[in-house]
Parts: sequence; C-alpha cells; structure tokens
Amino acid sequence: MTHIDAATLTLISRIGERMKELEHPDLSVLSPEQSRYYYEEARAYFTPIKVDELTVYHTEIGEHNIPVKIYTPQHSNPLPIVMYCHGGGWVFGSIESSDSFCRYMCQSLGCMIVSVGYRLSPEHPYPAALIDVLDTLKWLKENGEQFGGDSSNISISGESSGANLAAAASLVWKRELSSQLLITPVLDYNLSTASYLENHTYNLTSEKMDWFWNHYLKDKDSASDPLVSPLRAEKLDDVAPAFIVTVEKDPLRSEGEAFASRLHHAGTLIKHVHYKSLLHSFINMIGNSQAAKKAVDDLFDAYREVLHGKGSTKESNSTFYEYV
Repeated sequence: MTHIDAATLTLISRIGERMKELEHPDLSVLSPEQSRYYYEEARAYFTPIKVDELTVYHTEIGEHNIPVKIYTPQHSNPLPIVMYCHGGGWVFGSIESSDSFCRYMCQSLGCMIVSVGYRLSPEHPYPAALIDVLDTLKWLKENGEQFGGDSSNISISGESSGANLAAAASLVWKRELSSQLLITPVLDYNLSTASYLENHTYNLTSEKMDWFWNHYLKDKDSASDPLVSPLRAEKLDDVAPAFIVTVEKDPLRSEGEAFASRLHHAGTLIKHVHYKSLLHSFINMIGNSQAAKKAVDDLFDAYREVLHGKGSTKESNSTFYEYV
C-alpha cells in the first residue's frame, strides 16, 4: 500500500476544511471565475520559501500583451534560459501564483527563469495559451540576451497543464530547444486510462480534469491533435531531451508513464522520476513538506547539470527510471 507524505496530507486537509467553510460548490455548477477565487484561497496555505539576491524583470510581449516575469540569479552571464509554464488546468494560475516556485527554481538551477502568463480558458480556449507560449519562445530567442540569457540555450518547463503547453511547444520547436522538464504533465485527452479509473481523491481528481478539458477545448475534435495531446505525436525522436516527473495517486500518472516510455524508445528521455508518496502540485508544497522539498531539490540537482552542460542529455539505460 502506498503511503502519502504526512505533511502533504495535513496541508490538503487544511485546504479541504477551508473549502468547506467557504461552501465550495459542486463542479457541475462551479464557474471559472469562482474556481479562480477558490484557487487563491487555497494558495494562501502554501508556505513560500524565501529567496534573496535575484533580479526580477516584468514586461509584456506580443499583440496580446502577455505578461512575462524574468528571474536572474547573481551568476556570470550568459545564463541558460528556462521558460516556465504554470499549472492550473488552463483555467486559473498566473505568473504571480508561480512566483515563489520560479524564484526557488532560479536560485537552485542558477539560470534565467522566464515565467509566461498565457491567456486562460474558457475566455481564450485552445490554441490561445499555446500561441502565447510559442510567441514567448520566439521573443526569448530574439531578446533573451538583453537580460543576460544565452539565447542559444533555451529550455522549457511546466507543471500539469503548463507541462502540456511545454510538451506541445517542444513538438513545434524540436531540437531548437535544449531540453524540457515536464512535471506531472497533461499529455492526452483520454479519461479512461488506468490512473483515471482509479478515481483518486487527493487534490487533482478525474472529475476535475474532465472539468478542465471541457473549458480548454471549444471543439473536442481537436483533442486528437498532438499539440493538444502530445502523447499522440507520430514521432518523438526529434524533440528536445526530456525529464518527466510523475506521482502515484494522480489521474495523470498513466499518460506521463506512457510518454516517458515513448521518449525512452525514441532516445529522447533523460530520466523519468516517479514519486510514490507525493501528490499532484507537490512543487507548490515545498515550504510545507520536507519530502516535497527533497524531491524538488533532487530533481533540480540533476537538471542543473544538464542545463550547464555538465551532465549528459542522453539517458543511462540503468538509471532512466527512478522510483522514489
């Protein structure tokens, strides 16, 4: 039997009690606007980790004035660039909600982090968010050096729905990107995988994912498009080398495992790390849970070597999968 980290369970329980106090409505009647309110209420329970000595720039790019936040550490230039796409089911989340994690990522990886505030659904359904991510990559390629970044060394990362956008962008940019880091990614519009049918009740549920998909896709016929469901891409041997992170009690686990397997056989997987005691969104819990923080620290230790050219982007057959 898999045991969930105690500190994580305590945090989830506290948030659950707060949602009861607020009389969180059933998903069948929950509006996107309401979901954003409850998300901000829940986010107040995540303890941020203090990070100093960063330089943070704010700007807007493109015809849609997409907000972008750029974090740079006190390191010598030029810095590897990692673009980050926040989670939130394409419906909520922002560059502010991911600020604490991006600061920690910047300090830990010793690179430039570029957080993109892509447009949200359902006001801006697919492909608006992906267009914003692709536009930001193009802008970074042309302007990254102005902020001390190395425009020849751009990687992309994301969590959950943000990892979906990162994976889709990697299908477009292919080896123009140096690497991709996909944390508990959404990779396929398929609500009948093994992990969906397990009906986990911790944090992200199958019911919530159905609700997110219904807001993201105006036209369900687009669900088979690899830019919506990257797992359905015909080939993966020409994409940037990838780190994949999955957790046990998560409806997205099966598609993450399947994607990692395909990348492995295509020769483009760096490593797949699976955490059996953590939950979806664990990266936001690093100020509350030592287990979550250790997982992120270990992941960043490995990824930092790749970003700075000290570690191989080729997987080792003996270590491509790690079950923690």
